[in-house]
Amino acid sequence: MFLGIGASAQTVLISPTVNNGGFESGAASWTVVNGSQTNKWQFDTGATAGFSGANSAYISNSTSAPYAHAYTTTSTSTTFFYQDVTFPAGETDINLSFKLLVQGEGSSTRYDYLRVYLVPTSFTPVTTAVPSTTTYPNNWTINLKGDAWTNQLIPISASQAGNATANSTMRLIFMWRNDSGSGTQPPAAIDDITLTTNAITTPPQCTRVVAPVNGATGISRTPTITWNAVGGGVTSYKLNLGTTPGGTDIINGTDVGNVTSYAVPASAGLLYNTTYYATVVPVNAIGEATGCNPSSFTTLNIACPSVSSPSSDALNVSTTPAISWSAVSGATGYRISVGSTAGGTDIANNVDLGNVLTYTIPSTLNYNTTYYYTVNSYQGTNSSSASCTNRKFTTKFPPPANDDCANAVALTVNSDLNCAVKGTGNTLGATQSTSSGTCSGVTADDDVWYSFVATSATHVVKLSNVVSTGTSTTTDMYFQVLSGTCGAFTSVKCSDADVNLVSGLTPGQTYYIKVFTYDSGGQYAASFDICVGTLPPPPANDECANAISLTVNPDMNCGVVTSGTTLSATNSSVPVGSCSGNPDDDVWYSFTAVATTHTIWLKNVAATGTSTSTSLYAQVFSGDCGSLVNKTCISSNTNYTAVTGLTPGAVYYVRVYNSNANTTSTIYANTFDICVGTLPPPPANDECANAVSLVPSNSGMCSGPVAGTTMSASQSTGTTPGCSASGINDDVWYSFTATAATHMVNVNYSDNATATQVYSGACGSLVAVSCSSGEYGNSNVLLQNLTVGSVYYVRVYSTSASSGITSNFQICITSPSAVANDTCDTAIAIPCGGTVEGNNALAADETLPSVTCGSSGSTASYKGVWYTVTAQSAGSVTISACGAEFDAYLRVYSGSCGNFTCVGSADSGCTGSNIYNSPTYTFTATAGTTYYVLLSGYSATQFGKYTISVTQECSTMATSDVNKKDDKIKMYPNPFSDVVNISDVKNVKSVSVIDISGRVVKTIDNPSSALQLADLKQGMYLISLKMKDGSVQTIKTIKK
Repeated sequence: MFLGIGASAQTVLISPTVNNGGFESGAASWTVVNGSQTNKWQFDTGATAGFSGANSAYISNSTSAPYAHAYTTTSTSTTFFYQDVTFPAGETDINLSFKLLVQGEGSSTRYDYLRVYLVPTSFTPVTTAVPSTTTYPNNWTINLKGDAWTNQLIPISASQAGNATANSTMRLIFMWRNDSGSGTQPPAAIDDITLTTNAITTPPQCTRVVAPVNGATGISRTPTITWNAVGGGVTSYKLNLGTTPGGTDIINGTDVGNVTSYAVPASAGLLYNTTYYATVVPVNAIGEATGCNPSSFTTLNIACPSVSSPSSDALNVSTTPAISWSAVSGATGYRISVGSTAGGTDIANNVDLGNVLTYTIPSTLNYNTTYYYTVNSYQGTNSSSASCTNRKFTTKFPPPANDDCANAVALTVNSDLNCAVKGTGNTLGATQSTSSGTCSGVTADDDVWYSFVATSATHVVKLSNVVSTGTSTTTDMYFQVLSGTCGAFTSVKCSDADVNLVSGLTPGQTYYIKVFTYDSGGQYAASFDICVGTLPPPPANDECANAISLTVNPDMNCGVVTSGTTLSATNSSVPVGSCSGNPDDDVWYSFTAVATTHTIWLKNVAATGTSTSTSLYAQVFSGDCGSLVNKTCISSNTNYTAVTGLTPGAVYYVRVYNSNANTTSTIYANTFDICVGTLPPPPANDECANAVSLVPSNSGMCSGPVAGTTMSASQSTGTTPGCSASGINDDVWYSFTATAATHMVNVNYSDNATATQVYSGACGSLVAVSCSSGEYGNSNVLLQNLTVGSVYYVRVYSTSASSGITSNFQICITSPSAVANDTCDTAIAIPCGGTVEGNNALAADETLPSVTCGSSGSTASYKGVWYTVTAQSAGSVTISACGAEFDAYLRVYSGSCGNFTCVGSADSGCTGSNIYNSPTYTFTATAGTTYYVLLSGYSATQFGKYTISVTQECSTMATSDVNKKDDKIKMYPNPFSDVVNISDVKNVKSVSVIDISGRVVKTIDNPSSALQLADLKQGMYLISLKMKDGSVQTIKTIKK
């Protein structure tokens, strides 16, 4: 209990034993408003130890006993308990005290807190709202008091209690509030609530200043002085503040009201580095407290000024720099020191500048030199800033010799565009010139000057070998060409491009070139070469009449090419007709046809002139120069273009030009080679009647692929294919006689995509069976339900309708069989460092394991086959499907079937052209772990032959059995020549033949008792028998 001095006639309204202030009777005498809040008031024994008696009031998030002293910080709660109290008239020394334990959140914004209200009894709290502190100003908020119990005292004034002249009944409310953010445990716990009233008969006791603490240093010039509240009917506090103990020379007995803090206003800011003494005197209706002791504190030293320019470590600073800084509150002046060494004062030695905020060094500093400076503030003789930063800056470089127009460097005009004679320059240190005819949108703040005497009406100005030399990187240059004289210029050309055409010049007249970086600011500069070039005369074949005759090559190899250029070529005024582009720089060639079709190829195209464009077009004409007829438009120079319908012996003309229109500032021109080629004759199998007969292999592997091409092939008539039908302008034909109900047509292209159409019937009455448009290197077709002995026709053509695009490919017919390793539990083991091959055409589509491993759903789940790889040692393992001849997807798992963990996946990664988009995956393996490998097609049309190779560290290959169940099966003869026999084959599921390097060279599913191994080379092999029960028997054999 906290009482004032001299209190008498005390009335106890609440105490641990009066009106249940100690909660020993639970919540008796109190009204509790918890509602459905998550965090509620409880009145029992569960609070953190330190309360009195058996019970206390505390917040708990428990829904049943025992109730924990904790709260759910993420669930907003507002709960209350209250009691109505009657204050006796005239007893104005009113004090509320209690024991409290509370943390919560937010010391200033008060997110989680305890609040005490004293309000009229007409107000009843509800859990849905926090009572307004404006409507009900008698409130006190408390939180973050630590995790130990503390004693709290709240003096209540007579006006707050409303009992100065008559009894007054008020409602005393305790509220807990938390938001849904974070918070610190524990929440509020209260015990021993005591509310007393007294009639005042004596002055109050002294209080104690708690902030700044006694003897504190480094205190603000506008401190907030805080003290403890005291009882005894205090109505206000008087504050004394002076520079001596008990002094009042700063504040003399100012009544600050019934508050517990006072902030010294900025307008009355204290002096720096000065000790002050604060005395707070409580006052009540009887009088003032006496004998109160002062508390001292010392203000901070004056701050260093904040320097705004030059910036810290600034470069390229003027040699007469202005140093500026921000004002320091309370400063009466500033001093500066400048030196050529760190901390040096040889330029300025602690010069008193007075109360100013800028200083210009009066003497010119040296170029490209680092200087050090310090700015200090002071306040009279009382305080001076200490340890202010010694900053530095570096002055700019000296300007180049041609910094101004008057010192322009004269350039030699080159007779061509090769820039044999160049000038050099650097904008480092250059300043901005004042000249007329400036370019818009750019600031020439680092310009250097050149001049040249025009020898032609048109010249090309070129900047090259640009290198950034400033403190910030730039290679973006700008130049301006001017006519006239220094100080009286007319702008001729503004150019952001480093190469530009300058036209409209007068031969013999002097012109000036101003060069600068596009980026403005002293930190940008660049060195460069500059030259003035002259355009060559028009090419000899500028007009049709002077067309250069081209040699017609007998093949497509372009053994004879003719070089040319469009630079300086003029417009021949021959309409472009149905072709595109602007032929204002055309040159002319001619050739005499020797066949009905020739090819024209523009090769080795390079930009010249002032542009980087390589958009070189051509146009082929029949007729003669006075009556040309457009025949073919050529807008590509990446491949040849076939020109058809020619008459052998006739002369044709070829116009070559850059497609862009030249301007007064830009020259679009190219150098190039041109050749005329002759297509080979059509392939022998250009028509269905001459289809090449293919013999199906008896396995899923090609036994002898046949090379094919669609070059020079023509379009066949007959049944339209079911896919990429527009591409049949170059179809070729094959046939085969079905030897099984299932065959696969394998077409693997090496350049342009093919399409494959399979027909039944006979030439002239074909019936479409199946069609595949190529992607990822193949246009394979899987055929099922074929009629054994029937002949089928295969039509292969490029998918593009362009006459210049043909395809080269290999084709074979295979006989895929059902795969043995179609599911996880039938996975085939790949020996350490081994290689396996197969064909997944008849594999079933996968239902992927539940664990996600790369693409999910149906993506990349088609026609999957399973293998296992066991790591013999820890380290890197690479599983490569780079031999897959379709767009494959690779997944690697650890664990076991039905309980997988994804190791990783890949949908590409093989080196080289990787036309099939084949995958490879490398991972770090754990020794002794078996990994499962799933190879599938990325889409339903992607299937075919594959090869999987494993690269890993292998121990010495054992010749004994591996995972051997028994060794009753024998193999004979051993050594063998062509055939080796298995003594008992009924339980053998598959056979793998492994060479001495560990590579699987042959796999036979569902073997017969006689293994045909004539195709093996002489040497030692391991023959691994995988049994139907999962065991493996390995036998060492020798091929003679």
